[in-house]
Amino acid sequence: MRRTGASWSGFAGLLLACATLAATGAPSYLPKTWQTGDGLPVNVIVAVAQTADGYLWFGTEEGLVRFDGVRFTLFDRDSAPALGESCVRGLAAARDGALWIVTCSGTLFRHERNGFSRAGAAGILGKGPLCPVLEDSRGVLWAGTEGRGLARVEGGAISLLGPETGLPHGAVNDLCEAGPDQIWAATRGGLALLEGGRVSVVLTSREGLADTNVLSLAREAGGALWIGTAHGGLHSWDGKVLRTIDGPGSNVNALRFDSEGRLFAGTSGAGVRLVEGSRTVVPPGLEALSAALVQRLLFDSEGALWVTTTGMGVTRATRRRIMMQTSAEGLSGDIVLPVYESRSGDLWAGTAGKGLNLLRNGNWTRFGRAEGLSSEVIFAIGEDAAGRLLIGTSAGLDVMEHGRFVPFKAGVSPSAPPSRGSSSRATGPSSRGPTPAVSSSSRMAPFPASR
Repeated sequence: MRRTGASWSGFAGLLLACATLAATGAPSYLPKTWQTGDGLPVNVIVAVAQTADGYLWFGTEEGLVRFDGVRFTLFDRDSAPALGESCVRGLAAARDGALWIVTCSGTLFRHERNGFSRAGAAGILGKGPLCPVLEDSRGVLWAGTEGRGLARVEGGAISLLGPETGLPHGAVNDLCEAGPDQIWAATRGGLALLEGGRVSVVLTSREGLADTNVLSLAREAGGALWIGTAHGGLHSWDGKVLRTIDGPGSNVNALRFDSEGRLFAGTSGAGVRLVEGSRTVVPPGLEALSAALVQRLLFDSEGALWVTTTGMGVTRATRRRIMMQTSAEGLSGDIVLPVYESRSGDLWAGTAGKGLNLLRNGNWTRFGRAEGLSSEVIFAIGEDAAGRLLIGTSAGLDVMEHGRFVPFKAGVSPSAPPSRGSSSRATGPSSRGPTPAVSSSSRMAPFPASR
């Protein structure tokens, strides 16, 4: 995502707030929020998924929304008639790069490059406000229903596992894979483990659950299962002992582990919480979400946390730490003037007489007169509407074309730049939306696929 370049005149070296590098100690986060004014159709988002191509997908009552880091694209009954309706209540990324979608009527769809296709009969999953969807490691799709139990989709066939099979309740709130052909199902009446399609373990108040309305699940690397409830807080279960964690009394709607094993909880009215030992705290930097009604959480492979809410849109929270960059780390000079992050995520730093520097994948690359710059004294950095890099030097304005800099031609006015977070309506079910002109390396997928 693009951010305004900052400038420090005569600064010795460069201080970077590194959002994508792991920090030591307690994490601190830098949030960025998008709402209807930024291009979302509504501020209530009930589902989120990320496909292998890097796109973020959001489920709303106004349609399916795709986000490329710059622009929101809406798929609804008008722009994607194959869906038949706009309201989406469940999403899951498929292992082959496709997207599974559950609409509010309970119909299951699959989205691929060639558009949308329906899987199974219309309304087979039944109506309901939310629908947890999970594709397991074997490629079997599982979907929770509001009263019909758990749906299993394999080889094009859909079967329903209801209370008559041993599920404690027909309303399924969340799903979590425990192992090959092992699925935990969080229901309104307790927790069940299905092995080979049959219920083998059930946890209810008899086993110590403070509340049998289980809303969320997450499994840590060591195997312990974490259980979020409606009114009984947070529990962990290691297969033998059920432990209760002191935390907010509000609904624990979502649970997710980050890449370092920290557990985050999304709640109703207490925002995002971080589990520390036997208590939960607000993660530093996310205080603005402390009163949010959180619907879903998702981590991408860079460690960014995505938070979808009711009424507050979607927030991306990135880890940050302060890192000093000087000539010892590869900068061409220690007097840094303008600093700019491009739409594609590249960081550019201009110096007072030592040229221009590009930070990509942790390495600095220098550009100077040999690469076409009119001067190596850099005063300003930016982009035009076409995504071309513009460099203001002491000898005039240069523009990057085909990897080299040439003087900017006066009288050629670039078109108006696209607004940040602008929305567009898809032109058809297979539309990939307008492509912003950024470097070829971004490929319209600035967010790495989630774990």
